[in-house]
Amino acid sequence: MKNLKFSPKFKFIRNINKRIFNSLFKVKFLKTEKESSKGYYLCCVQLYRCDKCKIDNKINKTIYICSFPFLKINKTENRKIIKFLTLPLYKRTIKKSRKRFYIFKIKVLSIRIRQKTLNQGCEILYSLSTPKKFSFKKIDKPLVSIIIPVFNQYEYTKKCLYSILLSGEKIPYEIIIADDNSTDKTLNLEKEIKNLKVIHNLKNVGYIKNCNNAAKYANGEYLYFLNNDTLVQKNWLSELVNVFSIKKDAGVVGSMVIRPNHKLQECGAFLFKDVTYVAMGQDINDLKHNFLKKCDYVSGCSLLTIKSLFNEIGGFDELFSPAYCDDPDYCLSVRKKGLATYVQPKSKIVHFGSVSYQYSSSDLQIRNNSRLRSKWRDFFSERVLFSEFRETSDPLRNTSILVVDDLFPQFDKHAGGKTIFQYLKLLSTQKVNLKFCPYFSCEVEHPYFDILSDMGIEIIFSDNVHKWIEEHYSYLDYIIISRPNVAEHFMIKAIRAHGPKIIYYGHDLHYLRMSRTNQYSKVYSEEEIDKMMKLEYSIISFVDVALFPSFVEQNILEQKFSNVDVISPYVFNSRNANKHKNFIESNGIIFVGSAHAPNLDGLKWFIDNVFNIVVKHIPDIKLYIVGESFIDTIKPSNNIILMGYVNNDDLTKMYRSVKLSIAPLRFGAGIKGKIIESLSYGVPVVTTSIGVEGLRDYSEIIDVADDPDNFANLIVRRYKDSTLWHKTRSFYVPYINNYFSNRSIENCFNKYIDFSMRNN
Repeated sequence: MKNLKFSPKFKFIRNINKRIFNSLFKVKFLKTEKESSKGYYLCCVQLYRCDKCKIDNKINKTIYICSFPFLKINKTENRKIIKFLTLPLYKRTIKKSRKRFYIFKIKVLSIRIRQKTLNQGCEILYSLSTPKKFSFKKIDKPLVSIIIPVFNQYEYTKKCLYSILLSGEKIPYEIIIADDNSTDKTLNLEKEIKNLKVIHNLKNVGYIKNCNNAAKYANGEYLYFLNNDTLVQKNWLSELVNVFSIKKDAGVVGSMVIRPNHKLQECGAFLFKDVTYVAMGQDINDLKHNFLKKCDYVSGCSLLTIKSLFNEIGGFDELFSPAYCDDPDYCLSVRKKGLATYVQPKSKIVHFGSVSYQYSSSDLQIRNNSRLRSKWRDFFSERVLFSEFRETSDPLRNTSILVVDDLFPQFDKHAGGKTIFQYLKLLSTQKVNLKFCPYFSCEVEHPYFDILSDMGIEIIFSDNVHKWIEEHYSYLDYIIISRPNVAEHFMIKAIRAHGPKIIYYGHDLHYLRMSRTNQYSKVYSEEEIDKMMKLEYSIISFVDVALFPSFVEQNILEQKFSNVDVISPYVFNSRNANKHKNFIESNGIIFVGSAHAPNLDGLKWFIDNVFNIVVKHIPDIKLYIVGESFIDTIKPSNNIILMGYVNNDDLTKMYRSVKLSIAPLRFGAGIKGKIIESLSYGVPVVTTSIGVEGLRDYSEIIDVADDPDNFANLIVRRYKDSTLWHKTRSFYVPYINNYFSNRSIENCFNKYIDFSMRNN
């Protein structure tokens, strides 16, 4: 190995602590020639820096560690090794573990790059032993009635019930066991397990009639049908119920159904003209399955619906009795009522498979499938033929949009993340098929992934996004790319040639901000600034439209380009302004900021040059500094309180109780989110001319000063004058509604995005 030629940066990487290395990088191999019959090919080993790896607050570009000419691949189902001269360069293993089932490991040059656990949280799935007796809590007013149809198979039923108990669900539920004339220990089930409602049929009536009969005894607002040969997972029921509050058109919600071999049985099903498609046998961790989405139907082994809707439809159609095709039929009936069927992959169950009803399943399936297509012939006549890349069977599909940013949208940590999150949130309310790629993120990041998945947004990581774009040219309508360091990784001109339109959102003009930074601190070289300017101008010249947050950037760019427009970077609720405490009860001033260089510079300037003047006039005044990046750089005192990271709820409480907000920025570009946020909470702001850059009609509502004495005097005056304080606040609600509401952003999107339905 020592005779091989490495890049200059490899020495730094090789010596880095392994734990840090593991958290900073991800690996990717690029083939540059076709693989030969013996498994040799040319390739480059690439390491990508992740979100935690920053140098001078910039995310580094791709680092090529080394390049080898001829490599040998040894590949099996659970192991992949790439060797150079018998030395293992890359090793990927998947091992089975007693506790967590599968451990996935990757090593490059003997350094562990990545390790994760697959099927995490499934410890109770396959090896659940049950006590002889146990009991459920008695619920007088259940929200959900869990109906479990059974015919013999006592052990499966008991394990299913015990998994429900172990799940610790806080949703109030009752359990109804619908016993279809069993002959085994099921007859004594209520004696061993307390607080069950057991209905014993006098004769065997079959699955569908048994379910319909049991539903008559339900007291819950929702009916949940669950097979007895299942094991439920933590929060499985609350995740299902929550969909009805997220999606107002929901009529049915189903779970991700997992087989005992750790593979997918179903995550929603689609009824195409020629076939019924379920993603059976696929990886349950594949992100294309792990987001809330509409489907044509969900399996009756885990099906939640509204009781009144079930009664209105007449239950499961007994045309399909004793079993099969009742679940797609019911979901189509719900669709006819104008409601939708959703699958929520956060709700997981393991299904052992049709052990209760041992009919001639293949004959029944053929017969009932024919009956289903006959009953719903008009529906099936309008369906499209199955294609691997079609995500719906409908003849018309929603507009497809891919949004790409650097990281997951950390809306609670910095303004840029909040902007992209608000755009995603707004787009998700339209009829769109929405995808998101956090280009420099390595893996799922909570809670942002969970929030996006509940919005119906599929996550696509950078190691797959370029291939995904190529495969979906026919179905991809728009790509929205955020930031120049992200856009430079895309062949924009080539992508546009295949059909998708590309919208670029710059956040600000980076080269302008960099040059302004150098006026106070020589952070960037002239070469870096020039390179950034050329990059930004190149991107703008290739895209369909470039959007920026203020007219300042627009005015600069319109001298060279005709495809530049302004879009509001923030959406705020103006109603918050009316919930602020009155003048007498309000105390202190607040500064909110991230690790962005202008924030730290401005805060230090304020403390060193302005705050002492303020304290002389108001000795007991408190400056509350919000942001975890200031803990190690700002010294606290009797007047300076370091709050560190503050979540949204606590930040709201702070805004509603302080008297003023400050934004002492000396350089930067774009519209400053902290100023608009402060106004939306009804808090007057004192800032600089840089702070108000890009804002319109601000003279009556925002105090501006660049000189330390004037800045301090404005704070003191505003802090003590209740009449002025109340008068200024009266302008905030109309200002927010005019410039920073959903309406203003919708108007801009409507100019450049066609949201109409398209032929599928």
